[in-house]
Amino acid sequence: MDDAGATVRNAALVLVQRGVQAAGGLCFAALVPRLMGPEAYGRYALVVSVAFWFALVSGLGFVNATTLYIPRFLARRDMAGLHRFVGNLLTLRVASALAAAAAYSVLALAWWRELDAVVLILMSVAVFLQGVSGYLYSLFLGFNRAQRWAVGDTVRRWLLLALVIPGFQLGHLRGAAVAVVVTELVVLGLGIAWSELPRAGADLKPDAGFLSPYLRFGLAFLVIQLLYVALQGSGEILVRLVSGAYTDIGFFSLSHGLYLVGAALLPQIVLSFAPLLSRLRHEGQASQEIAWSTRLVRIFAAGGVVGVFGALFLAQPYVPLLVGHGFGPVATNLLPLSLAFLAHTLGSVMGLLALVHERSRAALVAAATRLAVFWTLGIPLTARWGSLGTCVGLLAAVGIHSVMLSWLIRDLSGPVVRAWALAVAPAALALPFLWLRTLLPRDIVLVGVLTLLYGSTLVLLRVVRPSDLAAVARLLRPRVPGTSEPTKPDA
Repeated sequence: MDDAGATVRNAALVLVQRGVQAAGGLCFAALVPRLMGPEAYGRYALVVSVAFWFALVSGLGFVNATTLYIPRFLARRDMAGLHRFVGNLLTLRVASALAAAAAYSVLALAWWRELDAVVLILMSVAVFLQGVSGYLYSLFLGFNRAQRWAVGDTVRRWLLLALVIPGFQLGHLRGAAVAVVVTELVVLGLGIAWSELPRAGADLKPDAGFLSPYLRFGLAFLVIQLLYVALQGSGEILVRLVSGAYTDIGFFSLSHGLYLVGAALLPQIVLSFAPLLSRLRHEGQASQEIAWSTRLVRIFAAGGVVGVFGALFLAQPYVPLLVGHGFGPVATNLLPLSLAFLAHTLGSVMGLLALVHERSRAALVAAATRLAVFWTLGIPLTARWGSLGTCVGLLAAVGIHSVMLSWLIRDLSGPVVRAWALAVAPAALALPFLWLRTLLPRDIVLVGVLTLLYGSTLVLLRVVRPSDLAAVARLLRPRVPGTSEPTKPDA
């Protein structure tokens, strides 16, 4: 299957690039908070994180629309319709990015009067630039070029690291904000250079009649995206309202940033499979769709379990060395966040199935419940335990979201939930090893033993099969002309 091979190779490239991004994130965490200090870093984290989520909101759900509908235009060879679709959405995205930038500027200047107005205006510019570039990179995903989709985040991560340190040294927070704007300009320029955008004026003029079916779908997922943004982007705001201390904001933001190193990978990998699963669904190949879904969730769950091992045994000795001893609470925060990531591995694949089968109502109800749980529990937990309480509230919210979405689409989710549970269950083997934990760097050997034992158990119980690995390996190999791709993965 050509599409399957391309999808897996693209997903592998996304994974490699995400590893490069993760390395950049760790370098950022090791250098920037230490340079700025808890107070200044808390201010920087607040304005940057909220700006990022405003830019994401400006997307109007277009990532989901382009991912689902561009493959259908290509399958019909409707290039005129494709150019019209892409051009119409581009015009709307520019307008929505301008609106998001204006909204961020007005709200930030009115709310954070103690912060430098120049910094907030610069961040408004960054909101606009990132909003437009986000659409351009989403087009690569729709064209099944997920490896290019991930390049924007990779460039953003490393270029920001290179610029924000000298920027802060030269101009304090203003210099850091300038670094953010310059980074977004470069990312946008790269996206424009790579994109084959429509040039006809008629393609760029929005047509309500043409766009209405796509916008209805996109706007349904926009509400879901808004709820997701409200969850991921309001943690710092929640800490600010309840605690009021910028140091607590810094602790949570740094912990949450390390969590997102893994959690942000899941949507990228999952969405890179959306065109393939969408095509399989419309061709009536339900068994192959289920096979790919269960394979994904097994791999994600295994990675989540290893992440929990790391948080249990390695966070205390190593995190202070990485980010500085002034950020000690970050190590404690990582345990509930690692469990949240494990729950997120199930919810991400459930979200993929909801997208492919256009179950927006189920996704919306689950997303609304997730946000409600986070704020309902997060406020009292933060008041009691500070940033740790916010992380525990996030764990509860993500866990309930995954369970609820699985239940709401239970006619689709049964095999996926079973595959996830079978992959997670052997992690109980780690419980007796907790008594051997020393909270010293030598615990890395213990994590290695646990990971080897866990992986061996998955293979022995046939949760992960050699045939799975062999099928993926075949798809990862470059195709030789005249040969065919494997057409059906093992369930």
